[in-house]
Amino acid sequence: MRKFYRLFLVLALGLCAKMTSATVWFVDTAGSDTLNGLYPTFVSGYDGPKKTVKAALDLASSGDTIQCSSGMFTEHVDIKKDIYLFVKNTYFQALSMNSPSVYLLLEGDSLHVVDSFQMNNGYILTRNQSVKLKLIPNCVSLGGSVASFVDGLYYIGHESLMTQVTFLSGVNNDYRPVTVGFNKNGHDTVYFSAIVHAAAPPVVATRPTSLRNISTLRYWEIGCNAYNVLDGFLIYPRYDTITLDDEVFSGSALRLAWHDGIGSWKNLGGSGTGNRRGALSGVIPTDSLGIFTLANDSAGINALGSRQIVARFNPPSVCVNTLTLFYDNSFTHKANAVSWFWDFGDGSSTADTSSIKNPAYIYSSPGLYKVKLKVSNNLGFQDSTVRIVDIRPLPDVKFGYTKECFGIANKFTDSSNAYSPDAIMSRLWRFGDGGTATTKNANRVYSTSGDYTVTLIVTSSAGCKDSATHTASVYAIPQPDFVSPSVCISDSAVYHRVANTNPLDSDIKWSWLIDNSHALADTLVKFKFSTSDTFDIQLKGISKFGCADSVTKTSVIYGLPTLSFVLNSAVAGNNDTQCLNGNKFTFTPTIAAATGQSISSAAWNWGNGNSSNLPDSAVSYSAEATYTVKLNAVSDKGCRDSASSEVTVKGFLQPDFSKSGECVPGNIQFFESGTLSSTTIASRSWYMNDTLRGTGTPLNLSITTAGPHKITYIVSNADACIDSISRAFTFTPYPTLGFTTSPGIPFCQGDSVSITVSGGKNIEWLMDGDTNRTKVFKSALRYRVRAYNSANCFVSDDDTIIVYPKVAVDALRDTTIFRGGMATLRASGANTYSWSPATGLNTTTGAVVKSRPMNTVMYIVKGTDANTCAGSDTVTVTVVEPPFVRIPNIITPNGDNNNDAWDLSELENYDKYELVITDYKGDVVLNITSGYKNDWKAVKDGKELPEGMYYYRLFYNLKDKEYKGFIQVIR
Repeated sequence: MRKFYRLFLVLALGLCAKMTSATVWFVDTAGSDTLNGLYPTFVSGYDGPKKTVKAALDLASSGDTIQCSSGMFTEHVDIKKDIYLFVKNTYFQALSMNSPSVYLLLEGDSLHVVDSFQMNNGYILTRNQSVKLKLIPNCVSLGGSVASFVDGLYYIGHESLMTQVTFLSGVNNDYRPVTVGFNKNGHDTVYFSAIVHAAAPPVVATRPTSLRNISTLRYWEIGCNAYNVLDGFLIYPRYDTITLDDEVFSGSALRLAWHDGIGSWKNLGGSGTGNRRGALSGVIPTDSLGIFTLANDSAGINALGSRQIVARFNPPSVCVNTLTLFYDNSFTHKANAVSWFWDFGDGSSTADTSSIKNPAYIYSSPGLYKVKLKVSNNLGFQDSTVRIVDIRPLPDVKFGYTKECFGIANKFTDSSNAYSPDAIMSRLWRFGDGGTATTKNANRVYSTSGDYTVTLIVTSSAGCKDSATHTASVYAIPQPDFVSPSVCISDSAVYHRVANTNPLDSDIKWSWLIDNSHALADTLVKFKFSTSDTFDIQLKGISKFGCADSVTKTSVIYGLPTLSFVLNSAVAGNNDTQCLNGNKFTFTPTIAAATGQSISSAAWNWGNGNSSNLPDSAVSYSAEATYTVKLNAVSDKGCRDSASSEVTVKGFLQPDFSKSGECVPGNIQFFESGTLSSTTIASRSWYMNDTLRGTGTPLNLSITTAGPHKITYIVSNADACIDSISRAFTFTPYPTLGFTTSPGIPFCQGDSVSITVSGGKNIEWLMDGDTNRTKVFKSALRYRVRAYNSANCFVSDDDTIIVYPKVAVDALRDTTIFRGGMATLRASGANTYSWSPATGLNTTTGAVVKSRPMNTVMYIVKGTDANTCAGSDTVTVTVVEPPFVRIPNIITPNGDNNNDAWDLSELENYDKYELVITDYKGDVVLNITSGYKNDWKAVKDGKELPEGMYYYRLFYNLKDKEYKGFIQVIR
């Protein structure tokens, strides 16, 4: 017990040490769960306390501290990890612990639980006397076990006059619930309880003579905090523990002792129960709170802290020849047992002693044996005890059994016996296939054949059991099976027996019964039936152990179809002998299936290597011979039969002809070639397009069109057999030549003509062998062309190409003029002329034109003669600057087209000058930045200006030139 107490303290202290170095989480009723919980008050941002304990628990790791502010937390707090909880007059709505081996260490002043307190798994430690765990009145307290209790002081409040309080207390890994019933006068009372592992104070106190000794192991204290004065109350305490560590050896002598810490001990009595357990009930009530513990009455042998050793063991009751185990139950307090001596009382053996704590021994004979145990502890105290051990005999187990064929139940008969005074209490059959039974006699139908180990286990009324084992055999039954075919009466039925593996074929005798006749006992049996019908076939097998079985199957023997055929007399010329040409034999078949069958297929074999299925019933032959025609039919059961007859083909005749000539219109000759016949030729006839054109051979015909033309040659021989051959001919027509010229003939020298030839499949220019249909000519010549539709069918034609002479146009000499001057240009050598470019020209046609360009120009003159042939020449008019620039100073805008506009043609680049003209008052009448067109006629805004003097200014920025002067306007 001390090592458990030390272990518990180590765990608790280790947990505390771990918690002090862990994270502290702060919870305050004025906080917020959006804060990080790392500060007791709000700091900034997310720094501050949580509002709920749950939020802090979600963040906390095992061993962390949660520090709660005072006030009410309306939540159910569930502790699932080791937590150090610091409280300050804190209230929880509910508190529970449901996780195994989890510790809650309380520190601070007080934790109040309002609605429910539940302990299913885990421990609460309140060792520090300053902290109080309080369940307020009407708080439900549930749970409590060896895995869940409060270790230390805690409080339960009640308001009723009569109540019962259960403290879920524990200490040193032992759950010790204390239930106290109160009958009181007073209200709002809070009761507390604590279990202490030590001798109860005071150590020296007077005890009544009714108590032998008082426990030095542990005690508990019950007290209350009352707001009102308690008056006239009684306490009815009950105490229990779940482990066997209170050193109780005589439960009936156990009593409850009470002490108020001042006077003598008082015997409260009580009725103790259990072995080594301190369980009490029915004690005398007391009117005072205080210290309670266990004690013995004056005759009790409970140690409860004594240093003497008490020898104890429980005598086993076992069976002969069975290992008997002896367990030492001796007890010594504050000392250790150090030696043991066992005497098993077996006079038949000299090895019936042992010096180990828990020995084992086998008794070879039944009977009563005195067994003695002597023990000593390390303080020198000894004790011994003697107990009688009853060794009982084993039952005599016997049973009978049968061996059966598979499918028949094996019978098992029990003839076992138990020795008086014992009787047989139970039987257990193990049949070797997983099945069992508990009846005296049993039957078992096994699912497979083979050998099974069967065991009968018999148990006597003394609990002794023995068994017997035998092998039960289940013989395999032959499994006759065979393939039973259904065949046609024309075939033999073959019956294949399926081989057996269990039992083996060599251990079985087989027999067949076919059509009421026995057949050889063979794997394969052939039998040919004489009639068609349904027959029973039986196969029987008997094993060497007499196990037999048989199987009967039916075998259907099918009849054959009936069939015949004749030539169809309704078809003209349908005889059994026909000429080869146009022969066709047409038959009428008759087919019937046997009873219960239908025809699945019927086919002809024509005797020439060919065949066909119905409904085809006609055949033509390609060679002269005698043929055997056969009709075959197959039923849906595969039964088949046939019928046959002969036909003859005679008069082999195979005409053939050829021709000469291919071009039309023309003469074409047809003549016989390669005609074959089995007899001499009797007659010949020629037809063109189904019109008779002659007899005999050859045949000459004048054909004017290409066709197609059908030529038929009909021949008959001495067997009166006629045959013919027809061929279609399309003859080659002579081609028709055509010519297309572009642009035409004649043409001018220097030009060309393209000639395209039409007609024929291909052509050839005979002067050079060119085969292209289009050819270009540039000079005069005579050409010849041939067109072909075939190598033998062609025509030719020719023509002459004429070329006109070239036109010689003369534009005379080049000339030079001053700017603003005029040149006359003349041309000769043609009928009509055209000039280009038009710059400075008075006209672009005619033999004579006038040129007045502003700059040097080369003119091209083109001439055309009477044959529309053309020629050309060039002439250059060179423009030079005059010795001085002449700017007109008088214009006469009277509409006579003579000096009507101010003309600046003699001024180089006049159109690039800026021009400003003003009147005598200085008003601008014309302002042009560039592009003057020699068109000012003394007009402004569409109105004529009056006669008089006007001032001009010309300026060319690029040339840095400027001209100024006067213009006299006269109308």
